[in-house]
Amino acid sequence: MGRENSMENYLANALDSFENGDYSEAVRYFEEIHKEFPRHPLAMIMLARVAIELNDYDKALENLFGHLEHDPDSVEAIIYVGLALFQRKELDLAEKYFTKALELRQTSEMIRENLAITRMQAGKFMEAIDDLVELHNENPNDLKILELLILALGRGGKWEAAKQYAIKLQQIEMNR
Repeated sequence: MGRENSMENYLANALDSFENGDYSEAVRYFEEIHKEFPRHPLAMIMLARVAIELNDYDKALENLFGHLEHDPDSVEAIIYVGLALFQRKELDLAEKYFTKALELRQTSEMIRENLAITRMQAGKFMEAIDDLVELHNENPNDLKILELLILALGRGGKWEAAKQYAIKLQQIEMNR
């Protein structure tokens, strides 16, 4: 019981440190949990999240792949693998992981946005535009999606379409 209580305290302190942006302190707590409970799923995911915040993508990926060995369909871990790979500029691999996450959770707008952003960064503008048009059609008043769509259209050389969506963006902003 003492061990579990200690772990709960470490977990509470770790999460509190993370939420307050004290990543070095959060790492210390999550590593202690990880030492005692090497396959603790939350500790592994959170160690990866902290590592991403600290730009230590190798450590993040190590923890995420360790987590995926025991839970290969962990959408959260797959998304974070995609984010870490995106940050390392491994865009094709990041796209692969976002696509895999999307296969597991098809309705996730966040995964779809990350996939579109990754494709745009990789210069796959037409694919990004298709993704963003679909998201925009589902959420016509979402300014973030609309801004990403305008950016993708511009980068893809679709100036007239970008202009039309920019007008729409202005109209939405004026009506708010």
